[in-house]
Amino acid sequence: MSHAPTTPLDEMRTPTGASRPVTQTITRTLEWIDTDAGRRHHNSVIMRWVEACEIAWWKDHDLLEVFTRAPRVQQVVNYTAPIYFDQDVEITVELTRLGRTSMTFSFEAAILPDTLPEPPTVAAHGTFTVVNLSPDGQRAHPWPEHVRTNLLR
Repeated sequence: MSHAPTTPLDEMRTPTGASRPVTQTITRTLEWIDTDAGRRHHNSVIMRWVEACEIAWWKDHDLLEVFTRAPRVQQVVNYTAPIYFDQDVEITVELTRLGRTSMTFSFEAAILPDTLPEPPTVAAHGTFTVVNLSPDGQRAHPWPEHVRTNLLR
C-alpha cells in the first residue's frame, strides 16, 4: 500500500473539538524584488507570505480585529529549498494549538511544480505563536469567549 509522503505540516496536531477548517492556503509568485543577490528568495519573503495567509485565516473566521491585538511572541522558520524568480508557491497556515491565552500555528511554503503530477517541493516550514493581550496591552489575557466559540464550532 502506497502512502503520500508526509510533510512537517502533516505532523502537527489539530486542536480537538474544532469542526471548522483550521487551515488557510494562498498562492504567491516570487517577484524579482523578493530575490537576494544569489537570485534566490530573500528569507523575509516567507514570513511576509505567511502573515498574508494568516490574515486571510483571521478574515475567514470573522476575527480580523483579533489579529491586530495578538502579537507574535515566537516564530521558527526552517528553510529547506530555494525558491527562484517567477516560481509559484502555495502557503498554508494551520491552527495547531488553541491555549487559554495563546494560539500556535504551523505553516508550510511549497513550490508548485511546473508539470503535474510532480509533487510540490517544501521550501520552508515552521511555527509561530500569538498571544492575546489584556486591554492595557501589558500582559497575556484569556481569549474572549466569542473567539473560542468561533474557532471551536
